[in-house]
Amino acid sequence: MTEPDPYAPQDDEMMEVAAGWLLRERSGMDARARETLAALLAEDVAFRRAYGRVARGWDALDQVGSSPVMLAARAAALEQPPRIRPVPRFAYALAAAAVLVAMIVVGAVRFPVIRPAERAITAQAPAEIYRTPRGGRTTVTLADGSVMSLNTDTVARVRFTATRRSVELLRGEAYFQVSHDAGRPFVVDAGHRDIVAVGTAFDVYRDPAIIRVVLAEGRITVGPPRRRAGSAQAAADLHVRPGQGVVYDVARGQARLRPMNLAALTSWREGRLRFDAVALDAAVAELNRYSDVQLELTDSSLRDLRISGVFRTGQPDAFVAALTKLFPIQARREGLVIQLERRSN
Repeated sequence: MTEPDPYAPQDDEMMEVAAGWLLRERSGMDARARETLAALLAEDVAFRRAYGRVARGWDALDQVGSSPVMLAARAAALEQPPRIRPVPRFAYALAAAAVLVAMIVVGAVRFPVIRPAERAITAQAPAEIYRTPRGGRTTVTLADGSVMSLNTDTVARVRFTATRRSVELLRGEAYFQVSHDAGRPFVVDAGHRDIVAVGTAFDVYRDPAIIRVVLAEGRITVGPPRRRAGSAQAAADLHVRPGQGVVYDVARGQARLRPMNLAALTSWREGRLRFDAVALDAAVAELNRYSDVQLELTDSSLRDLRISGVFRTGQPDAFVAALTKLFPIQARREGLVIQLERRSN
């Protein structure tokens, strides 16, 4: 049995249901509601298609979102928790209809069936940008039910089409829990490498010097470096297993596949940093990602000192207090900089 044509007209009731869920998801929902939404997206093909279509029109709401009708509709919708198959109520139907009307006004929804030859062009969905400030974290449920958690100072661009789910990690770190869809791969573009997944969980970190990928479950493929003009493409795909990771050195163009400490590398999701015999200079660099207060090693002899422990993100003073208590180190603060040096006595 074939699935419904994703470009065919949508069932009105299903579109209303999807619009109601989208309103609540974008306005904030608790963990239980997010789990329910994720289950709906994973199990109900018709709902997933309707939700994706409504989500693509969300940006268009900015053009009409300040109108009294939209503000009243949004407020009314948030008073009614969405259901899987609700009996339409006036407030709920009004909110859903307002979303759909706004989408139609700006051309975000096209109900006529699209001819196959036109699909390559019209299937392009607008990109959505997600970002976090330094010290911030956020978790987003994407239109397909996948969950993306963003770490501190991270920017990601998401674009879904009928054949591909794409996330471009512009900087920072993100943890992905990918909803299974064998016909539509989930691809993370980290600038120099592509990470391809179907249904899995993995972490990607990107800065100007390295790209790091670590797999929690499932399977992923890390593509070869992007081919430069005039160069041959000799490298092959790297197939990663759970507990393994890839570190790509951008300057050298070299990648290493090796076992990784998953618990330590993903502890940021709980607001903690776990160090297991990590060099002090590396620990300081990691702490500095989460706070405007920056630690600075002024004594090069301290760089290779090994640090172990669990520390809260965004709390450099607590880290310094532990450091000066356990090691012959003294700290001096000047504004937003804490200088660390070896204690003389």
